[in-house]
Amino acid sequence: MSNVIKFPVNRTSNEEIADRINDGITSGEMEGLAAVVKNKDGSFEIQWSKELNYLELMGMMEQAKLDLFSRVNDII
Repeated sequence: MSNVIKFPVNRTSNEEIADRINDGITSGEMEGLAAVVKNKDGSFEIQWSKELNYLELMGMMEQAKLDLFSRVNDII
């Protein structure tokens, strides 16, 4: 099973998330990236890097869903 590392708080600014991702990619710490973005017009974008295979991507999305469910009381 993978080790899930969480941001220290549930709500983090866009800038803090972008900085963390940029730092991880630049340092070589991050191997692949999957992201869901909500645009101001209400549309969503789903992107992932070519370094992820299908099973890794599906596993990451499932883990993200489980993490959100586990923190639902902190988010609402």
